[in-house]
Amino acid sequence: GVADGDRVLRTGVVGGVKAGKASLWNALLFDGETRLPQAATPMTAALTTMSYADVFTAEVEFFRQEDIRAIRDRHTEFERLVAEETARRLAALREARHGHLPETGQDVELTERAKRQAQREMKARHTVLGVAHEQFISIERSGITLSDLRDRETLQAADAAALNFQLREYVGVGGRFTPFTRNVRMLLPLDSLHDIEIIDTPGLNDPVVSREERTCE
Repeated sequence: GVADGDRVLRTGVVGGVKAGKASLWNALLFDGETRLPQAATPMTAALTTMSYADVFTAEVEFFRQEDIRAIRDRHTEFERLVAEETARRLAALREARHGHLPETGQDVELTERAKRQAQREMKARHTVLGVAHEQFISIERSGITLSDLRDRETLQAADAAALNFQLREYVGVGGRFTPFTRNVRMLLPLDSLHDIEIIDTPGLNDPVVSREERTCE
């Protein structure tokens, strides 16, 4: 048997992206104040575990190379679907002009309109691919590669608010390292976390395969 002092109760909340999971934990642990990282978009979601420690600490784990490849492949598939849908919609817009080809300027405008419509349609129809598409673009725009990052980063702070502020760079919208963050382990000196590990999942429709596998596990 395991001694009572060695037991850790794991409890988690699981649901779709933007269902309010982090908000629930903030309400339970911090009287409703935003002290845990909340995903503003599916792209900023990260599997977050919380347990007790003497110092406010966060351990950030970044994507692996295979994760980036999977995101890129989904991005490529999304682009292919958008191109097909754009062509279909452009043909329909031209047909609406009674088969007459518009002037060059008008054709550029029609093409842009068809592409915007196609992107909206594909994002609504293929949510996971759309999120992976946005994430891959953010990865490319960051100018950072995995070789620039360590496997993980450890942050420490005097209190939960200061720790959450530091985490903005890793899970916040526009955070420098947000596109690369896979998991966050938070260690907090809260009496309510004694002998408990809380798991805040990114959602069951996570665009990152390895993170979704961790959620299911």
